[in-house]
Amino acid sequence: MKGLNSNENIFKAIGTPFCPRTFHGVLCLSEVKEVDIKMEVLVNCDIVVSVESIDKISMGKQLCEVFFTATDQNKYKIVFDFVWDFRCAIENAYIDRASKFCHNEKEKSSILLIQNSKYVKYFEEQVYGTRPINEIKNYIVFDSVDTVIELLALKAPTLVRM
Repeated sequence: MKGLNSNENIFKAIGTPFCPRTFHGVLCLSEVKEVDIKMEVLVNCDIVVSVESIDKISMGKQLCEVFFTATDQNKYKIVFDFVWDFRCAIENAYIDRASKFCHNEKEKSSILLIQNSKYVKYFEEQVYGTRPINEIKNYIVFDSVDTVIELLALKAPTLVRM
């Protein structure tokens, strides 16, 4: 991969379509004739917004607040309640996982749901039936810089303009 210096070139080199909107490899449902039922699929949630930069993350007592600047330069926070698991990474540490998502978003957004989530399945194995997981949702929040947040929550998030 000598001489490759952009995400687009890296994804071309490994044969994965590239999405300049998210800087991740893309596998779109419209491009797939047969979808593996084990594939993780990105879909829109009720909140549709493009995040320029994640400015601050605040967590405590199963509550997560993500403060961010949107691409229109307005400031917001998204609030997740009943968060049972959380992980945050820089984009480079997330490339492999992101390149395997199947995309089925209807609108451009930086806050998405992951259907058929491997993270939820992993969490279910870890809690050994001590927590009910049938209502848990896997959300992903990413900015246009390099931050990716993935969390498991029982309730849909709320968006607050600051």
